[in-house]
Amino acid sequence: MKRTILIALAILLLRPAAAAACMCAMSPEPKTPAQITAEVKAAVEKAAAAFSGKVIGVDPLSVTFLVDNVWKGPVTRLFVMSTGAVAVADGMIQTFSCDFSFVEGHTYIVFASRNEARALRATECGFTAELIANNDTLEYLDRVAERKVLSSPGGLVSDRSTQRGAPGRDSPPGRRQPAARPRP
Repeated sequence: MKRTILIALAILLLRPAAAAACMCAMSPEPKTPAQITAEVKAAVEKAAAAFSGKVIGVDPLSVTFLVDNVWKGPVTRLFVMSTGAVAVADGMIQTFSCDFSFVEGHTYIVFASRNEARALRATECGFTAELIANNDTLEYLDRVAERKVLSSPGGLVSDRSTQRGAPGRDSPPGRRQPAARPRP
């Protein structure tokens, strides 16, 4: 009996500590639209990429999106980024409590930053969130950055302009046509 208690106590004392929960600094005070706009602008400036899209694949190390809109960054229609987890020795995978957990089939607004290995990832402490019908983040994003709408696997097909032949509308991905110059 004593031996069983000692073994149980040794297991409890020698097991790895549970990961700490992610602690994000958030203000409990309601914010004005001007404050929210300023925070979204700061988040876009800090992010390496800001986009919205549906998760079409998730594995322990990466998440794949079908991207609809891009506000910032080198994002294409089919886009893969890190989950934040890293492969370590013996085939183990190390995850971090602040890594954002994406769910396949759900649509998100993503504010991605670069980790130490320069891979894009999203965290729980940023503005990354599931896109739901009453989410006004898109409106705030449109106030502070130009939205590019993606609709082909290669990248940019149109921007917010709706005029046929508008600069960037018929350009190949990543290249904008210069605006026409008036003739003298």
